[in-house]
Amino acid sequence: MSSWKLIALFTLLLGITSSISWTPAPALSHASQPLPVNQAAPDLAGNQALQVVSSTNSSGNQQIVIVDSEQRAIAVYHIDPRHGRLTLKSSRQIDWDLQMEHFNGESPLPSELRNLKP
Repeated sequence: MSSWKLIALFTLLLGITSSISWTPAPALSHASQPLPVNQAAPDLAGNQALQVVSSTNSSGNQQIVIVDSEQRAIAVYHIDPRHGRLTLKSSRQIDWDLQMEHFNGESPLPSELRNLKP
Protein backbone atom coordinates (compact mmCIF):
# COMPACT_ATOMS: atom_id res chain seq x y z
CA MET A 1 0.00 0.00 0.00
CA SER A 2 1.44 3.42 -0.91
CA SER A 3 2.41 5.83 1.84
CA TRP A 4 -0.26 8.33 0.75
CA LYS A 5 -2.94 5.68 1.05
CA LEU A 6 -1.63 4.86 4.54
CA ILE A 7 -1.86 8.55 5.47
CA ALA A 8 -5.42 8.79 4.17
CA LEU A 9 -6.41 5.56 5.93
CA PHE A 10 -4.76 6.64 9.16
CA THR A 11 -6.44 10.06 9.01
CA LEU A 12 -9.79 8.39 8.47
CA LEU A 13 -9.22 6.00 11.40
CA LEU A 14 -8.04 8.85 13.63
CA GLY A 15 -11.19 10.83 12.85
CA ILE A 16 -13.44 7.89 13.60
CA THR A 17 -11.92 7.46 17.05
CA SER A 18 -11.94 11.17 17.88
CA SER A 19 -14.79 13.27 19.14
CA ILE A 20 -15.45 14.72 15.69
CA SER A 21 -18.96 14.03 14.49
CA TRP A 22 -18.91 11.90 11.36
CA THR A 23 -21.71 11.85 8.85
CA PRO A 24 -21.84 10.09 5.50
CA ALA A 25 -21.13 12.62 2.76
CA PRO A 26 -19.63 12.82 -0.72
CA ALA A 27 -16.41 14.05 0.96
CA LEU A 28 -15.61 10.36 1.47
CA SER A 29 -13.51 10.60 -1.68
CA HIS A 30 -10.95 12.56 0.37
CA ALA A 31 -10.02 9.34 2.17
CA SER A 32 -9.01 7.61 -1.06
CA GLN A 33 -7.01 10.49 -2.56
CA PRO A 34 -3.41 11.25 -1.61
CA LEU A 35 -2.99 14.17 0.78
CA PRO A 36 -0.54 16.82 -0.39
CA VAL A 37 2.28 17.48 2.07
CA ASN A 38 1.53 20.27 4.53
CA GLN A 39 -2.20 20.35 3.81
CA ALA A 40 -5.37 20.17 5.83
CA ALA A 41 -6.95 16.75 6.05
CA PRO A 42 -10.71 17.26 5.88
CA ASP A 43 -12.83 14.81 7.80
CA LEU A 44 -15.99 13.35 6.31
CA ALA A 45 -17.97 16.41 7.44
CA GLY A 46 -15.53 18.71 5.61
CA ASN A 47 -13.92 20.15 8.77
CA GLN A 48 -10.29 21.26 8.45
CA ALA A 49 -9.23 20.61 12.08
CA LEU A 50 -6.46 18.14 11.18
CA GLN A 51 -3.23 19.34 9.61
CA VAL A 52 -1.03 16.55 8.22
CA VAL A 53 2.64 17.02 7.39
CA SER A 54 4.57 14.15 5.83
CA SER A 55 8.32 13.86 5.33
CA THR A 56 11.06 11.25 5.21
CA ASN A 57 13.43 11.20 8.18
CA SER A 58 17.15 10.35 8.13
CA SER A 59 16.53 6.64 8.82
CA GLY A 60 14.28 6.34 5.73
CA ASN A 61 11.02 6.14 7.64
CA GLN A 62 8.13 8.31 6.61
CA GLN A 63 7.29 10.73 9.41
CA ILE A 64 3.74 11.97 9.74
CA VAL A 65 2.93 14.88 12.04
CA ILE A 66 -0.74 15.45 12.76
CA VAL A 67 -1.86 18.68 14.39
CA ASP A 68 -5.43 18.84 15.68
CA SER A 69 -6.24 22.53 15.99
CA GLU A 70 -9.54 21.89 17.77
CA GLN A 71 -8.07 19.56 20.40
CA ARG A 72 -4.80 21.56 20.50
CA ALA A 73 -2.78 18.38 20.22
CA ILE A 74 0.11 17.03 18.16
CA ALA A 75 0.99 13.44 17.30
CA VAL A 76 4.06 12.14 15.47
CA TYR A 77 4.11 8.76 13.70
CA HIS A 78 6.73 6.84 11.75
CA ILE A 79 5.97 4.38 8.95
CA ASP A 80 8.59 1.74 8.20
CA PRO A 81 8.61 1.56 4.38
CA ARG A 82 9.81 -2.06 4.35
CA HIS A 83 7.04 -3.47 6.53
CA GLY A 84 4.39 -0.74 6.55
CA ARG A 85 4.43 -0.62 10.37
CA LEU A 86 2.93 2.52 11.83
CA THR A 87 4.48 3.55 15.16
CA LEU A 88 3.35 6.39 17.42
CA LYS A 89 6.53 8.24 18.43
CA SER A 90 5.16 11.18 20.39
CA SER A 91 1.87 12.78 21.32
CA ARG A 92 0.90 15.68 23.54
CA GLN A 93 -1.60 18.39 24.28
CA ILE A 94 -0.03 21.80 23.58
CA ASP A 95 -2.33 24.06 25.62
CA TRP A 96 0.29 24.78 28.29
CA ASP A 97 3.10 25.00 25.74
CA LEU A 98 1.29 27.81 23.96
CA GLN A 99 0.81 29.72 27.22
CA MET A 100 4.54 29.91 28.00
CA GLU A 101 6.08 33.33 27.58
CA HIS A 102 9.32 31.80 26.28
CA PHE A 103 11.22 28.53 26.28
CA ASN A 104 14.85 28.15 25.22
CA GLY A 105 14.66 31.79 24.22
CA GLU A 106 17.57 34.11 23.68
CA SER A 107 17.94 37.72 24.65
CA PRO A 108 16.10 39.88 24.32
CA LEU A 109 13.40 37.90 26.15
CA PRO A 110 9.81 39.18 26.16
CA SER A 111 10.18 40.33 29.80
CA GLU A 112 13.36 42.26 28.92
CA LEU A 113 11.60 43.99 26.03
CA ARG A 114 8.66 44.96 28.26
CA ASN A 115 11.06 46.60 30.72
CA LEU A 116 12.65 48.82 28.05
CA LYS A 117 11.66 52.44 28.33
CA PRO A 118 10.79 54.18 25.06
